[in-house]
Amino acid sequence: MKKTILPLVLLLMAAFAFNACSNNDDEDDRFVICPPGPSFVGEWQFVEKLDGPGADFNTHRGGLQPQAHTMQIFPFKEDGIGEIVYKLADGKTQKCEYYFPEDQERYQSNYMVIVIADPQVNQPGIPFGLEFDNDCLQLHYLGLYCTDHIPETYVYKRIK
Repeated sequence: MKKTILPLVLLLMAAFAFNACSNNDDEDDRFVICPPGPSFVGEWQFVEKLDGPGADFNTHRGGLQPQAHTMQIFPFKEDGIGEIVYKLADGKTQKCEYYFPEDQERYQSNYMVIVIADPQVNQPGIPFGLEFDNDCLQLHYLGLYCTDHIPETYVYKRIK
């Protein structure tokens, strides 16, 4: 009996050790989401809004589309806040700020979270999941919503 207790105790300790460290392993980068590099900065043309109120659940299209616009993203300033300038099709512009929150895990997103805020309207801002490659940018809405739709995704294509 004494011979079987020690291996069982060691086996249990090993199981607890592996379970406790599975998400904290620095060698395992499956759970690490890094901010986009300097190539994220630039000018982006709005393509379409997917999902959101009024969209078809199967095609993800058909919802109300915002006005055509471009989005110019500028690099961070010394304070860790960047600037976004929206140029609307009617000639108007709107300036917003963006930052990457330190508490990324709070949002429970598979994407890097970016918060976009109009300093005069919505502080602390609206969180979006950022899906990015060199030519396509998708902003997945992560804010609060109270209806039965899938939260919207804004799709942009790189201009320069």
